[in-house]
Amino acid sequence: MRIGLLGPVTAGPDDMPAPGGVLLRGALARLALDAGRSVSTEALIDGLWGVEPPDTVPGGYRLTVDRRDVDALRAESLVDAARGLDPAQARTLLVQATALRRGPALADVRRLPFAEAAAARLDELYATAVELSAEAALRLGEPAAELDALGALLAAEPLRESTAALLARCLQAGGRQVEALTVLDRTRDRLADELGVDPGPDLSAARLAVLRGSAGPRSAPAPLTSFVGRAADVRRITGLLATSRPVTLTGPGGAGKTRLAREIVRARPGESRIAELAPLGGADQLASTVLDAVSTAEIVARIPVGADTTTRLLTALADRELLLVLDNCEHLVDAAAHLVQTLLERLPGLQVLATSREPLAVPGEVLHPVDALADDDAVRLFTERGAAVVPGFTVTAALRPAVAEICRRLDGQPLAIWRSSWPPPACARSRPRRSVAGSTTGSAC
Repeated sequence: MRIGLLGPVTAGPDDMPAPGGVLLRGALARLALDAGRSVSTEALIDGLWGVEPPDTVPGGYRLTVDRRDVDALRAESLVDAARGLDPAQARTLLVQATALRRGPALADVRRLPFAEAAAARLDELYATAVELSAEAALRLGEPAAELDALGALLAAEPLRESTAALLARCLQAGGRQVEALTVLDRTRDRLADELGVDPGPDLSAARLAVLRGSAGPRSAPAPLTSFVGRAADVRRITGLLATSRPVTLTGPGGAGKTRLAREIVRARPGESRIAELAPLGGADQLASTVLDAVSTAEIVARIPVGADTTTRLLTALADRELLLVLDNCEHLVDAAAHLVQTLLERLPGLQVLATSREPLAVPGEVLHPVDALADDDAVRLFTERGAAVVPGFTVTAALRPAVAEICRRLDGQPLAIWRSSWPPPACARSRPRRSVAGSTTGSAC
């Protein structure tokens, strides 16, 4: 005999409505939830009558039925079995689990005391099965497979962040970025309006991925400007990476750490990936950002369904000889250090090159301070960037001492001066400049 709880209560081989009134159907449902196990009289009475029980005698009841013949228990077993399987195997089981649902669980007996909590648990089981199935479909390259189910689930629970994030990922993978952003922004607004809270890490990471336009792996982009004066740094860092697994480039903002790291990636043979951390608003987005950076379609397809982000990241990096660049760690130093140590301890083929204004302080870390450029290199960089902003700009012999002084006052980092307008207004050119130390100097022009 089959018992149906995922919808109105049914009984029999043809899923016919269970006979009797609400109490009789409720008793059948309560026993079916513990199919094959004894349910005490007290528990059954409490489940059916609550605080106003009828007169009773001691004893108990047991529904003798195979647990596989109770749809709710079978669905629970299928979902549990799907966790940790590869996406293709997991999805086969999850599709079977979601197909068992006929409507809201225990729909016709929900007013009974036991049913509210049991129904909520079974509805959550269905929601989890839909999300895991969508995750598996996404990894199999079938992002549209669960769009309808995810949309219906979000319509029923509009504050469910995990569903909104997954729906957005599926829409993005199908090239529907505008719809993905609409889903995420609508959910964010409802969280703020109805609960007064900010979106959690899943929703935030999903929105960042959509705005970036890609969740695929990133290596060093092709340079758009020349690379000046860091040949010795490249040689030293390349040498450090030959013997050390965590290497951190330290220095103030604007020192050129990011550009230097990317030149290392270009100069170094083997696989490298870059995770850009500057846009992250918090540490809760760190692991998912690194996962996005190192994943490929082939790798994603073998990650166990339902695994947490760190487990997924470890799976994605397993058995790979790879240089991972973590760029701009300074606002996430503690979280970055913890993640780096975890990854290096578990992944012998991994090396990490970090850029940060301060060390990560992980075991085995080797530091390379990114110092000021030498005078000649700084003047050359000043000249090249100046010519890019002002056609025909050049540093004459007469102007060279002033430019060299500017570069020294900028600690050998003359890039920022070209981010403002050039040349300065006439009044500024004629006005004495005040140095950082407070002394009056001549015109910077």
